Amino acid sequence: MTVYIVVDLHKTQFTVHVRIGNKVENLSEIKQYPTTVAGYTEFLNRILAYKTASFDVKIGVESTKKTDKHDVSTISEFLAKDVLPESYICSKETENLRRLLKSRERLVRSVVGQKNEVLALLVSMRLNDELRSL
Repeated sequence: MTVYIVVDLHKTQFTVHVRIGNKVENLSEIKQYPTTVAGYTEFLNRILAYKTASFDVKIGVESTKKTDKHDVSTISEFLAKDVLPESYICSKETENLRRLLKSRERLVRSVVGQKNEVLALLVSMRLNDELRSL
């Protein structure tokens, strides 16, 4: 059996709605966790409990701009019907590589932009970069 979990993220807390097969949490059962180590630990322990009980766990993440418990309920229904893709949570190493690649991309674009400015300046002064040093 599959457990569908939808998370609605906020700055200070996150709301979690769970659907197990056809059993749906009602609005009073929807749990909110603080965005602290204790809150994340409690949430991960809940997921581990489902996994140790041999449930297949699918997690969807809601936009950070929505705050309504009805939203997570609706999203879990869509997730259960395979209308939404699952969210991928990357490892710390992968996240660090993404940041490094993003920084490199910005640096390369900056260098290319500066080279283009210098070449434009040379062209405006009717000079050639005969050595193609740029």
